Amino acid sequence: MRICYHSLLLSSVLGGGLAAMDFDTGLGISLSSGYATISARLRDGAYLDIAKIEGSERYKTYMLGQNEEPTGDIISSKYCLFSQQICQKYWPLKRVTKPQSALAPIIQALVAAAGSTLDSSINSIAVSASDLKTINHEVALRDVQAALSKVRVFNWKRLDHVAHQLVPALDLQGRCSDPYILPEDPRYHADPAQVILTLDYTRQSLAAAFWDEECGVLSQRSALHTPELGHDGLESCRRNEKDVKVCNEGFKTALLQMLGKPDSNDTIGAVLVIGEYANDDGMLALLRSTLKERFSNGGSIDLALIRELATEAAYAGSRASAWAEWGAKSATRGEEEHVAARELK
Repeated sequence: MRICYHSLLLSSVLGGGLAAMDFDTGLGISLSSGYATISARLRDGAYLDIAKIEGSERYKTYMLGQNEEPTGDIISSKYCLFSQQICQKYWPLKRVTKPQSALAPIIQALVAAAGSTLDSSINSIAVSASDLKTINHEVALRDVQAALSKVRVFNWKRLDHVAHQLVPALDLQGRCSDPYILPEDPRYHADPAQVILTLDYTRQSLAAAFWDEECGVLSQRSALHTPELGHDGLESCRRNEKDVKVCNEGFKTALLQMLGKPDSNDTIGAVLVIGEYANDDGMLALLRSTLKERFSNGGSIDLALIRELATEAAYAGSRASAWAEWGAKSATRGEEEHVAARELK
């Protein structure tokens, strides 16, 4: 398991570590194909990218939905010298343990890295993933909860698709007023509906999703997750194919099929490209060409919008999760302060 720490220089500059994690610090984990990251949003609004960890082969196949996780208990018979069948059936000294999921080692390593960097025990966190269609969401939810409980993190925000955190973190969501607020009221908002495309482009795969957004609510239209169109898969295709156009057209065709035929609104509101190869020129050129073919404004849409959140796109997901966790804490604190003020009256 390869770990990349991004916080060591900052910690030394600040003089031996950051202040202990408090109510004003948000912490977020993002699970991508091939690796996972963890970031913090500090009380002054700055972000700290803590660690990026490459996953094991078991983790990588899990994130692609290609393996079946063990579900039964693991039974070990202590000091038994007979066959496994006899030991499990007759030996009195047995130890029963639950199998560890593929997510457990990487999540626990990320939490440990955060605890070391922030010089604090971690008691709350938000977790996101770049694809919740390929993997079994219910199983992943259980596995994340089990992994966090092992390191005594019991307060965590539910497992979300990273888009649900990226869009509000970048302030891209539409605003709609309550029905009783009239158009002439300065508080009135009626932002139009829009469509948003998210892509997580890594060595391992391409995970893309197409969303309808209205009044701050995201609804997924379609999704695509394939290792063949990841950075390594596409490069391998280009090396083996005599005609590189075949590989490029395969990328465009897959995206166009996911995006579907134009409807009454043939413009796109935003494109969010994250992942360790989000700045790959070849992929971005193909993406631009695809968007230009599908949307009337596809040739001019900003493909570097994610840089407003993270200069290194591999950490964009965990920064968005940290923003969401910080927001949840702030809302809770605001409610508590409101109740306390009301009780003092």
